[in-house]
Amino acid sequence: MSLPPPDAYTENLAVVNETNSVLASEDIVNAQGILVAKKGTPINKRIAAKLMTFKLTKPLESSVSVDNEINGNTLLLNLRDFLRKNEELQQLHDRVNLEAILPSLASAIDRYPVIRQKLTVMSIILKEQYQQCLFSAWLASVIGLRMRYSREQVQTLFLAGITHDLGMVHISAELLNKKEQLTPEEWRQIQAHPIISQKILAAIENLPKEVVTAALEHHERADGSGYPAGRHGNELSPFGQVIGMTDTFQGAWRGQARNGSVSLRNLIPVLQMNAETHFYHTYETLVTLLRQSGLGDNTHITHGTLSAQIQRFNALKEPLTCDISKLSRITTVFPNDHKERELHAISAALRRCLNSVAGSGILDEGYARWLQQVEKEKLVFAYRELEDALLMLNELKFQVSHILRSVQAYVEFGKNRKLASTIAGELKSFALAS
Repeated sequence: MSLPPPDAYTENLAVVNETNSVLASEDIVNAQGILVAKKGTPINKRIAAKLMTFKLTKPLESSVSVDNEINGNTLLLNLRDFLRKNEELQQLHDRVNLEAILPSLASAIDRYPVIRQKLTVMSIILKEQYQQCLFSAWLASVIGLRMRYSREQVQTLFLAGITHDLGMVHISAELLNKKEQLTPEEWRQIQAHPIISQKILAAIENLPKEVVTAALEHHERADGSGYPAGRHGNELSPFGQVIGMTDTFQGAWRGQARNGSVSLRNLIPVLQMNAETHFYHTYETLVTLLRQSGLGDNTHITHGTLSAQIQRFNALKEPLTCDISKLSRITTVFPNDHKERELHAISAALRRCLNSVAGSGILDEGYARWLQQVEKEKLVFAYRELEDALLMLNELKFQVSHILRSVQAYVEFGKNRKLASTIAGELKSFALAS
């Protein structure tokens, strides 16, 4: 298996060295056997820059040590602190009694030094990403318990959740934190992280193969709209689909529920919009858990905020209606007999959006007229539905922006250059609003 090329991980180690000592744990030599860094050398920015100019004989992580690495006990404390800061997550945690096995789940990382090192770097360089991995590991374990998986299987799911994004530490933090629109090349780099994660994990002895597969597949979707391979249906593994579901849900939670403005239970409409993208049993398990959770589902919309929320709805609706129409027009130029993964993924993702729109009716003129009535008559019973519709529009906006990035990436890198040129012409004929 080819090793990941010298990349941002080397630079990230130099940044970590500023707070946690990072030393060469052995002599580091290049492919020609020339000494690059002696054992005990601090991996500072100067040494990191030097290392990045050489092809090394082994992955750098196996030749360095990081002071104060995360271990099982540290991970357990991080998880408990994470849950304490999020009341609804703590309530779910207590409901399924995950605490009874949480210490043993967390201690599993003690068997894998590379995982400990990568998580340490992530916790310092990519704090938000580390929090997301905590969420994924926790939720995957909750889902595993609800699906009546064995203790060993739940342990595997936990490991898959905590490690699935380790490839992110090999991508520039500047790129990952970029606020401006990503270029096709930048989007392509980020989409490589499941492959990088898979390569890292595949090299770790005695790590369950399901963990490696789940890392590779956590952005794959059952309808073929995912990446990196565009697999679908029976081509996917159950564990990969569980981690994929946790990834979908944590995205919605991070955007809507974490600040307390929306209950976890109220995120069910977002899951319903993504029902076709995951194995049904996985989807059903999480939705049922939320419905039976005892968590509140009261709306945060009041008489005083109603008009502002309807204005927000309309501000989202108009550009989305336009964008979906224009993207639909672009897909009409795709050959009927195409076999390219990228085109299938774009078509499947757009089809999912269209199905969501048709099923909910939230972009219809009739829905707009109904909202006018709600505003005029202050129909309190409708406030819950309006909040659901806003959640769905935000999810739709995310999905449309993802489709657009995929279309732009095909223009840049697609195999059928004639088709790519045609699509580029369609893109130039209008400016998408998303």
